[in-house]
Amino acid sequence: MISDIYELFNKREFGSIVDIDKLTGHADYKIPAILRKIGILIYRKKLAQKVNNRIYIQSGSEMEIEIRANMLWAIQLIVERLKLKHPTINPAALCGILWGMSQKKNNSDKPHHLTNTVYY
Repeated sequence: MISDIYELFNKREFGSIVDIDKLTGHADYKIPAILRKIGILIYRKKLAQKVNNRIYIQSGSEMEIEIRANMLWAIQLIVERLKLKHPTINPAALCGILWGMSQKKNNSDKPHHLTNTVYY
């Protein structure tokens, strides 16, 4: 929500958040799916089978935490590399870019994981 306010107010008024770089990536369900699609996240076999077969993954389970934690770590590593050429990039902005990429559907897309949670 904070990054949405930051962008909505064009970094002014309510959106003048000085330490936006301190936020992590979004815990959205589509971000791990797009990172998987472009080859950044590779699920272990058992997890991949569950996700591919659209089998529910329990909120807070080891598998769900594995997806979220690795997604957040991947976002951080990507931002660190991108900052070398794009110093203003931050995790929230990268997640926005990735989320936009996830909206472009392709027949070869793998499904996103299924987890009922209030956390994303």
